[in-house]
Amino acid sequence: MTAANVYGQDGLDRLVERRRDATWFAQVLTDDATRFIVGWRERLPVLDTAEGVRLAGADHRAIAGLTLGVPILLGEVEGATYVAIDASRSDEADVLAALPAGARLAEIREIGALLPGAEAGMAASHRGVLLWHAASRNCGRCGASMIAADAGHTLRCTNADCAATLHPRIDPCVITLVTDGERVLLGRNGRRPGSIFTCFAGFVEPGESLEGAAAREVHEEVGVHLASLRYHSSQPWPFPAQIMVGFLATAATTEIHLDTEEIAEARWFTREELRGITPDGPVQLPRGDSVARRMISGWIEGES
Repeated sequence: MTAANVYGQDGLDRLVERRRDATWFAQVLTDDATRFIVGWRERLPVLDTAEGVRLAGADHRAIAGLTLGVPILLGEVEGATYVAIDASRSDEADVLAALPAGARLAEIREIGALLPGAEAGMAASHRGVLLWHAASRNCGRCGASMIAADAGHTLRCTNADCAATLHPRIDPCVITLVTDGERVLLGRNGRRPGSIFTCFAGFVEPGESLEGAAAREVHEEVGVHLASLRYHSSQPWPFPAQIMVGFLATAATTEIHLDTEEIAEARWFTREELRGITPDGPVQLPRGDSVARRMISGWIEGES
């Protein structure tokens, strides 16, 4: 691979070895050099600069007047330490006032593909861990409240008789591009609006291999059996907490039998047909920050 997928690029040191040092993390939270990435209702602070879109970090003094959630260590980029924190209980105007001049709040889907590699990774971690915190306020075993530890990356039950420990949840998904050599098979999901044709994807079930899940999902959705399957790449996908595992497959059969509850339409496309797609046409390809689009684009360009 010549490059990583969006949200999975290198450059972010997650400082895993420092997370359990509560004294060190307390110092980080009051260090003037620490940059806080303040989230507000699943939106992130960004600046539009001459070099492009960048995450906008605030210092601890600027955010002191906000109503804040649990701080979560994101890591270090080029010597600067970054911390995620949620301010959704504050007014939007107050959050904007605490950010650097000119900053705005944006959806990650809007800016993810525009951020530099390490910052895109931080954005994905920010969203994923904060959503996990919001969904895990109480222990799933006993119902007691949870308390954060390990710089926000662990939750522990406050009931001493239970003492359950939770780590951020990540759901594995497979996504498969199926070809017969000269054509590629794409489908349109009937549960989603629009005209996007994309690869076939689904969650991995308990006790199932990634390869088994890929073959099962393709057969369930379009009735096609696979002759061969090979790994392409993976991608963090924080919508809300997936890891997408991409595969390239060769079809053993080509006749389509739709699962109409999930797939509204599926078609075999040639490279020429996909190159001819226009912005207002009846067929659109998946968004540019997705591993699906990367696999499709690679096939169009003849990548092996």
